[in-house]
Amino acid sequence: MIDESKMSQIACNIKFILILDNNGKLIYGKYYNCPELDTARAQRDFEKKICQTTQNINVSKDEIDIFTINQYNVITKICNEIALFIGINEDENECIANNFFSIFENVLSNVLNDKF
Repeated sequence: MIDESKMSQIACNIKFILILDNNGKLIYGKYYNCPELDTARAQRDFEKKICQTTQNINVSKDEIDIFTINQYNVITKICNEIALFIGINEDENECIANNFFSIFENVLSNVLNDKF
């Protein structure tokens, strides 16, 4: 059995997964244990803030970028007409989250028959 303190070194807690179109409209969103984002209004405001942040930092298409918003590190990639966002707590391991992000992106690409 893996010790809980060691588990945090090999795994990370995903706080949210968002897929937004190029206008910032939500295509898919799932939040996990985010009490401050437990209402639809709070989630919409947060998604709007994420869009504004990505416009300000000029995230390049087809490149993964990481930025911090509120207490979350957000891993993002803009692909064609959509943007993927995965959020983790600031103290989580970004490398592990980045690996999860790559797997998630590959799965989406396979499911959508490389139209992603």
